[in-house]
Amino acid sequence: MSIQNLTSHSNQANRNECQSAVIAVAAADSSRPLYGWIAWFTVLVVVSLMATRATGQVAKTPFESIPMHPALQDEKKVKQVEALTKQFANTGQGNAASVNGYFAFYLPAKMTAPDGVKHISDLMSDATGLLGRAERSNNPQVLQVVRRYIFDGMKKVAEGNFHPAARINAILMLSRLNSQPANLQNKTAPVPLAEALPILMQMYQNEQNVDGVRAAALQGIRRQTMYGFPQISQQNRQAISQIAKDLLDSAPPAGRSQKAHAFLQRSAVDILDVLKPQDDKQFATKLVSLSTESSQPDLIALYAAQRLGAMAADLQGQVDKPEDLVQSWTKRILQAYENDLKRINALERPMTNVSQPPKPETFLQTRAQESPTNTGDAGMRMDMDETEMSGMEMNMMEDREESGDDMEGMEGMMGGMMGGMMGGMMGEQVADAKPQPPEVRVSRGKLNSVIQQVHLALTGKPALGKPAQPGGLLAAVADEKKPVIEDWLAEMEPIVTELNDPTLDDRDKWVDKLTEQIELLKEMVGEEEAVNLPGDSEPEEAADAVDPAAAEDPAAPADELEIVNEIGG
Repeated sequence: MSIQNLTSHSNQANRNECQSAVIAVAAADSSRPLYGWIAWFTVLVVVSLMATRATGQVAKTPFESIPMHPALQDEKKVKQVEALTKQFANTGQGNAASVNGYFAFYLPAKMTAPDGVKHISDLMSDATGLLGRAERSNNPQVLQVVRRYIFDGMKKVAEGNFHPAARINAILMLSRLNSQPANLQNKTAPVPLAEALPILMQMYQNEQNVDGVRAAALQGIRRQTMYGFPQISQQNRQAISQIAKDLLDSAPPAGRSQKAHAFLQRSAVDILDVLKPQDDKQFATKLVSLSTESSQPDLIALYAAQRLGAMAADLQGQVDKPEDLVQSWTKRILQAYENDLKRINALERPMTNVSQPPKPETFLQTRAQESPTNTGDAGMRMDMDETEMSGMEMNMMEDREESGDDMEGMEGMMGGMMGGMMGGMMGEQVADAKPQPPEVRVSRGKLNSVIQQVHLALTGKPALGKPAQPGGLLAAVADEKKPVIEDWLAEMEPIVTELNDPTLDDRDKWVDKLTEQIELLKEMVGEEEAVNLPGDSEPEEAADAVDPAAAEDPAAPADELEIVNEIGG
């Protein structure tokens, strides 16, 4: 039966199918595999926190729960159904009715139960893993069955009056469904399930839904647009374009912070970048406005700026005074420096251990000779500390491989981890540098991220200096205006080189360098004092220096992590 006919199934028929599956299962041990974070971890955290903060939008009626099917109330039978579902996803062997019982009945009931919130993370991790197994099975019939019942179960949860956390996860799962999975060997992108798009659009357009639900739906619409563009009807393209335009033109509604709104606007930028007409220059003009408007937070302003790097043709004839753009973006760099300096100075300095005098009875004892320091172990410990700083990103990337979603990854969210703007130039010095404290690494990552996005806006490249084949503003403006940008690039190169000096390996050296570079940036801006911009002042996840071979989407994931902090209070 095709997936289009999912909604025509009667509940009674499904209940009977589920009942027969449970009765027929044979006792079997099911060792539950451990799955890591799902690829959309950051989006899930953001929209979940948005849901918890938007309490004024939650329906006044109590949340409902889907009753657990009588055949699935015994834990032993549940484990048997789980085992058979796993077997089916792996090999296609077994009764497909067990898959129906698990995805269309057990999962929705468990998610929407009064205590369902505490189980949702594990449930979604397991469901995502099973879907990934079906996608890697290379068996279209297996994938069709698994996808069919996931769609059936998650649609019920997404559209019902259930706890926002359950609905958000259901929407993200619907967004994750593909009619054709990504093929890494053939380098083909996934094709999202078209039947999910109307549900996602309805979820977003219903303003009665809490922000978290709408944010999850918007992420799904973004994914459908980026990977499923050819299959979207002209009517839906126009509707989605209008959704994105309205979002970019709007102010934050009541109950939504400016940064949360900016986070949603980033999806609108991605959507319009795909759907805009080929000869339409209005979108580039809108990005210029977003990136230079002082009231806009960095989260959207810098994101809009760096997207201009690929729009040289659309920018031609649209920018009369490139010096205004250069100054506006430089002010944001300056503000990022000043905010980070304030943050570091506000940190509580670590207390040194005060040595206590030895006990009196030990005064006359001969001190045992201390064993020599094991420098190898010390080095290993330092390396482990360095590794742990990026452990979450490493786990996410590994889990994308497990879930078969490598083509998308975090869909742009991991694209911002900076590589090395200094390239091999700093390689020889790194070996002699001491491990750097976390506050220095975080600060360096934040500032590299900001500078790289401006570099992309100006030259279309994330590398230092003037590229041989420039893009962005440098390629768009008239020849007589190019020196404005070229001079900026020349002035910024030594600043970035010093910023990534590995010998800045303690807080005092770093603070001195930031103070020094703030004065240089003030001279570039041409103002005595920093201009107040709504720049992001909280610490961000560390990123390395800017890489000439950086990914297409250089917006640091720290932006998303920071919005989590903002929304979560």
